[in-house]
Amino acid sequence: MFTSNDIKQIEARGLSVADVERQIENFRKGFPSLPVVRAAAGGDGVKQLSDEEVKAAENHYDSLAKSLRTVKFVPASGAATRMFKELFEYVNDDKRTAGIDKLIVNLEKFAFFPELAKFLKPQIEDKEVVRNIIIDGLQYGAKPKGLVTFHAYKDGARKPVEEHLVEAALYASNGESANIHFTVSPEHQAGFEALLAERQRHYEDKFGIRYNVSFSVQSPATDTIAVNPDNTPFRNDDGTLLFILRVTVLLSLTSISSMPTSSSLRTSTTSLPMSARPTP
Repeated sequence: MFTSNDIKQIEARGLSVADVERQIENFRKGFPSLPVVRAAAGGDGVKQLSDEEVKAAENHYDSLAKSLRTVKFVPASGAATRMFKELFEYVNDDKRTAGIDKLIVNLEKFAFFPELAKFLKPQIEDKEVVRNIIIDGLQYGAKPKGLVTFHAYKDGARKPVEEHLVEAALYASNGESANIHFTVSPEHQAGFEALLAERQRHYEDKFGIRYNVSFSVQSPATDTIAVNPDNTPFRNDDGTLLFILRVTVLLSLTSISSMPTSSSLRTSTTSLPMSARPTP
């Protein structure tokens, strides 16, 4: 199944042939589903705190925060490819859905529109608009979710990385500084660093603190091999094996602009998306 070059590639990632064969065997056998009995609810799997308990917990944290080194940990390796699956199917396979229609009609309402508008020509066709979101222009189909513009505010739009700066200032700061650690994919770290170089000072001035930002990269030994629908190893155009970060699941190749659109790949684990909820 594996050539001598395959074995070198596998071992260079810190994996063994046996590890990869075990991953493929898992695909062949399938993965058992979790037997769900019922939805969790208050008092039945979910502990509900009273207002007094919530306040006591907040006070306890606040009383210790200044004497401890708090770090806001952000798993940020998650790619945005699945999020744009419908857009890739429209561009690559001419499959236009109601979701695409809704996107085009409401395009100017999206937080990323001011950035997108720079790439749009007058009288541009709908497919070219979408292409400039995911492949050309913004290139969101090749970026992690942390670098996609999600939220619009009166004072400007924010990407999830920026939201984490805001959150850190609100609950992970000692009043003078805040520590944030991002786990990222190696190919995207430069993008995170560039955004922080551009925007970090803005939030430091806004909240009157300084940020200490650090990064780490997920070990390639934790990656999963990608397989074809018949569970044979998927190969890139150059013949090399394709491995996927374990924050990705069930991606279609039409979701990845640099790959052929005639096949599909599978990986076995779930997504760890960055939090991107709006904050002050």
